[in-house]
Parts: sequence; structure tokens; C-alpha cells
Amino acid sequence: MSLFVLQQVACSAKSEPDLSVLSRHIRIGFGISDEEKEAVKNRREHILKALLKGLEGIYVKKVPVVSVLLSGGGLRAAIACQGVLSELSCVGLLDMVTYIAGVSGSTWCMASLYNKSDGWKDLKKAENECRMRLQESWDISVALDKLCEAAERDDYSLTDFWSYSVVYYLTNELLGSHLSQVKKESKMGIVPYPIFATIDHDLKFCEKNAWFEFTPDWAGYSPLGSSTPGVYVSTTHCGSEFKRGMLIKQKPERDFSYLGGKD
Repeated sequence: MSLFVLQQVACSAKSEPDLSVLSRHIRIGFGISDEEKEAVKNRREHILKALLKGLEGIYVKKVPVVSVLLSGGGLRAAIACQGVLSELSCVGLLDMVTYIAGVSGSTWCMASLYNKSDGWKDLKKAENECRMRLQESWDISVALDKLCEAAERDDYSLTDFWSYSVVYYLTNELLGSHLSQVKKESKMGIVPYPIFATIDHDLKFCEKNAWFEFTPDWAGYSPLGSSTPGVYVSTTHCGSEFKRGMLIKQKPERDFSYLGGKD
């Protein structure tokens, strides 16, 4: 689903959204989704166990919601993100984190960790793999193959070029898996709930910049103040075609590499 289509849905939702015409793949409203609430609830149980195990004699009446917010800044941000998360893991604090959110370069590191089945089990191992990978040379033929593949899509854009050339050149990593594949682990609370964010400077009906975010469950615009609800498409259908809120043509979900270019 293109940003333009979501802009149109968001614009109509600003007045009186007709929820009856929306498919189950579209969500309009304020607040967080039911899926995210369940993930946070289960993550709290995981955090409670970590607190009781790590801090002897502690009495916790209510588990705090702790978020780690990571800034942008290209490769420097990606490396800083890896270092921060590795150190949090080393001192036993990563198990107490509910959310991890990032923009731009920090999402490159986030995507790499969530892309691996054991990415969160051994952050030091992931850090060493990152160090070794950055010392290697990138393969331009791989980049060209991915660019040609992306060019066959009717929504090919500069984001594709950025993702499969510049970001790949800097990180020497192409991530073919998808954010929705993290849904099971995040729902069970095994890993912190991820939020990949970017800013839309060109939202047609809004004078201020709007946040566009990707989670394992939903991708879309967060609420713009108290009068304009958020509008989202299911992450598995981000890139598919919709008309008046109804699914017209389902297309493959965009991969982590694309999200790294978008963010």
C-alpha cells in the first residue's frame, strides 16, 4: 500500500471515517492496537521474571514500561545501536525493555537483529558478526540483481535504489525476511516490541510532519493530534493495492532491507 493511498485514507478519516467499508487489513483509530496490547502484556510477564531473577529481594507491584529510543545517523547510528543494545544485554537490562524504536541508521541494526532467529540471544555474537561483515567488500552484482527485481514492481521508487545499493553498500547486508515474521516472538513477549519509524514531510492535509511507523502487526500514520486518528494497514499487506479500504490485489510484503531504506 503506497503512502499516497494511506494519505487519502487518513484524509477521509479526519472527518468521519466510514469503518464499515474498511477491510480487516485496515485500522483507523486512536491508541495502540489490540495486538500490541497483548504483546506488551506478555512482555511485562517476561520482564517481571527478569526483575525477580536479577534483583534479589525486589518487590514489584507494577512492571514498568521501558522504551529504548534510538536515533538516526546512517552507519554511525547503526553501530551505536549495536553497542548500546549489546551493553544493555551485558549488564542484564535488555530483558527489562518493553519497546525498541528507531529511525534511519538505527533501524539497520534493529532489522539485522530481528532478521536472525537467535539475534537477541547473544548480542556479543551479533556484535562480532557485524564487525566482521563491515570489514568485507560488498558485491555489486547482488545489488544489481535486487534492483532489477525491485524495478519489476509498479511502485518502484528511489527507496528501492537507496535500500539495495547505498544501505547495502554501507552495511554489507541484505535482509530478505519480513517484519511480520517477528509477530510470534513479539506477541509472546520473548523480544522487545519493535517500532521502525520515519517522518513524512509531505502529508497533503497536514501542516506538520507526520510519523509513519512499522510494527510486526501494523504499518501507517500515528494519530495527528486529538482530531485526526491514526490509519494503518496490516504489515503483511504493506505494499498491496487497496481501493476504498478494500483489498484489490495482494502483493508480497516488503523485506527488512526495504524498510531500512524507507526509515
